[in-house]
Amino acid sequence: MTFHESTVPSGPSASASLGLNATAHGAVILPGISAEEHRMLEVLVGAIQSAVDENAGIDSLHDEVAQLQAAMETLQTQIHAPRPSRKVIAWALDQVKAFPAGLASGVAASYLPMLVHAMHG
Repeated sequence: MTFHESTVPSGPSASASLGLNATAHGAVILPGISAEEHRMLEVLVGAIQSAVDENAGIDSLHDEVAQLQAAMETLQTQIHAPRPSRKVIAWALDQVKAFPAGLASGVAASYLPMLVHAMHG
């Protein structure tokens, strides 16, 4: 999926604009999460998959990688669900946030705290 950073809100009001069923620039609204949140979650899921792949062979991180894999699968299920649950997404994001290794860089890394705040908000 091609993602354009310019479609995602930024700046101090970005988290506030990610509220339940928020609209931004005429975005189509998905039940439970906004179109912007949906796009951000898809980018984050890609970063999580990369982290799972990179850390899968490290014995000392086996349990953490398995937990991260479960969180990623949960996020994938929720972003494709007809009525995604913000509480379930929040749980999965908390699991991702707790992962000890550096998970993502660039755009995906900036999405994690914004999404955690939006889902718990």
